[in-house]
Amino acid sequence: MACLVLTLSPDNERVAGGEFVTRGVEVKDFVWESHKLWPKADKRVVTTVTMPALDSFSFKDGGLTSDFLPDDEVVHFHNLVREGRPAEPVLEADREERGVGKFCLRLIGNVSKGSSEDGMKIKFWVMLYPEDKDVILGMSASAKKPEWPGVKLGEGEMRLLPLPTAAWGCPVVPILVPGQPFEELPRAPSSPALRSAIGAIMRYCGQPESSRTGGKTMEKWDKLAKNTGTLTAKRPAVTWPADQLPTTNPPGVTGNEFINSHSSLSEIQENGSPGLGPQKGGETGKLLSFMDMGSAGENTRTIDKAPVTVPGASNQQQHSHRHR
Repeated sequence: MACLVLTLSPDNERVAGGEFVTRGVEVKDFVWESHKLWPKADKRVVTTVTMPALDSFSFKDGGLTSDFLPDDEVVHFHNLVREGRPAEPVLEADREERGVGKFCLRLIGNVSKGSSEDGMKIKFWVMLYPEDKDVILGMSASAKKPEWPGVKLGEGEMRLLPLPTAAWGCPVVPILVPGQPFEELPRAPSSPALRSAIGAIMRYCGQPESSRTGGKTMEKWDKLAKNTGTLTAKRPAVTWPADQLPTTNPPGVTGNEFINSHSSLSEIQENGSPGLGPQKGGETGKLLSFMDMGSAGENTRTIDKAPVTVPGASNQQQHSHRHR
């Protein structure tokens, strides 16, 4: 599943930051001949990477493209496979000799065409990049873009939650982190302001550029680093509408109705304003989700409905990882 976490200002009257958050586990191993990831690797070495829990990915730059997840936070191992002999683990100290390199992962998402009456869905890809993340980030300022070439590890869909229980003109509601507890300061941004923040995150997306092998990926990197290649933004099939800020709450909409009723959903912002990122510093309160914000005015309003706590949404930045 996925959700949108909005951090409020210390007076609870403004949206100070926001972040896309993913949760869930898909246990699956992906196996490659290592030389298909690192061209100089021993052809007898096989690399296995376990799909990490979706909790492992963070989205600090805003939008639906995660930060790079380094390989020391991903379960993986390398084995030397020789005919007639049991597989032998390639120890970390021997990896350079065997031509096995570093790698990192990234999750890239956008709105799915499969969104339905049950709500919005996010189409996502988990991409593998056969190099250390710091090296990749040093290659080009474009390396953070979702179109930066990589090797596809896996793909899937997840639901965007929580769903609203009352009409407020958006098929999802955000989880709010108040600057001060709402019990002490019962104020919140207006519904249009919250929908604007949701849109800023959801529109900041793209599709990945996938290569079949690490060698092909590295060739593209080399051209981009030398400014002899072009990083082409791929248009997602569906993107969030650019103008979704009514001054009053329209009727509730389901996922497919939301998509079908906005012609601008096919419009992508290639160099537009980035999505909201997390708030820098400030106080952090408990995570709450508003099921009904009441009538949406332009000004900050007093909370007149008890918010609903969403279990499991806290501590999104703390993850435990294993390395083999």
